Amino acid sequence: MFVTSEGADENIEKLRLSVFDFDRCEARFSFRQSKILAREILFGSVAFSVDGRYLYASDGDKMFRYDAEASDILGSEQTIAVYDGSIYNVNEFDPAVTPRI
Repeated sequence: MFVTSEGADENIEKLRLSVFDFDRCEARFSFRQSKILAREILFGSVAFSVDGRYLYASDGDKMFRYDAEASDILGSEQTIAVYDGSIYNVNEFDPAVTPRI
């Protein structure tokens, strides 16, 4: 599974999540599913849960969770977070937020 950004229709970039099966004996990938996460890219990333059961993906505005053991992985999508507009800044030189060594 991976996320790619690609040039798309009318000069709008898309963020695409693609799912592949991997045959370890043949060392071969085969395409399984694909979907567009976002039409306009802010940024995107993917990560697996520690046990490998869930895939988490972000399009910059929302975070999604997919069940990697489901027969329809992309169909198991759940929106688990939505960006609320807040901005978080940390000044690492501020003694109030930096622990003393």
